[in-house]
Amino acid sequence: ELPLLREVMAAGPSAFALVQHVETSAEVRSLLEAADGQKDLFELTRHRPDPWRALDRALELMEMGHLQTLSAIQLFQLGEGKLEAGNAEEALRHWRRAEEKGLDDFDLCGRIGEICARSDRRQEALFRLRQHARKSTEQLRFEAARQAWTELVCLDPTDEEAIDRAVQFWIKEPGDDLAVCLKLASSLKGSGRWGEIAELVSGVGVRQPDVRLHEWHAEAARALGDEEMELKAIWRQAECLRTGSDPFAAIPCYKDLLGRGHETGKVSLRLAEMQLQQGEVSA
Repeated sequence: ELPLLREVMAAGPSAFALVQHVETSAEVRSLLEAADGQKDLFELTRHRPDPWRALDRALELMEMGHLQTLSAIQLFQLGEGKLEAGNAEEALRHWRRAEEKGLDDFDLCGRIGEICARSDRRQEALFRLRQHARKSTEQLRFEAARQAWTELVCLDPTDEEAIDRAVQFWIKEPGDDLAVCLKLASSLKGSGRWGEIAELVSGVGVRQPDVRLHEWHAEAARALGDEEMELKAIWRQAECLRTGSDPFAAIPCYKDLLGRGHETGKVSLRLAEMQLQQGEVSA
């Protein structure tokens, strides 16, 4: 984890001539040929028969200019490529080094935090994501802020600041990926935060009607003992199903509402319409 070992090596212009020189040792030649601008010093030397001696040789080649290090921007771009290829650990190493070299990219802290959250680095993830979330909030970067606060709640469902911020950002600026919103709701359920769940799914559901949101809203209302809220959520769920790909899936919801005496005239009309569409004229 030493910064030096995270330096990514590339062969310099003079490396080709050195490789061709008859007096160049096999070890030096191998190091120069392996330096492809993708591997850091740790990767370049750790599998050698004597990694410490290989490290000394690599440092000598650096001092002579035969091996060159990547700039902070190049390290950031390399990390992007590694992440896209599914190698989050290597991406993290490259981004750490880019940060150490002074790269002040807005999203770098958040990216590092997200990788840490998916590994065993929970404390660093909490620190990084909070730093990124607050900075994003201050600069009115709503999407980045919403994502960071949501990640924080998923890591720590008891974090009061993160819960409040995440819920409010989802209501004001709902994201396109409702799966993330439902993940947030699931995290809140684990800590029994039914009031916040109701606020979240009802607020997002107004902007982006979705059956899953209304189901969560009904469950939250039941947990809170608010029957009126529950019935309204079931009505919205039924209406959402009725206009979806399988409209007849709404029938059990309408029957439930009718049996509980909710908006009897309106619910009866909807149920009758659907029964007619199914040919159930006597019903």
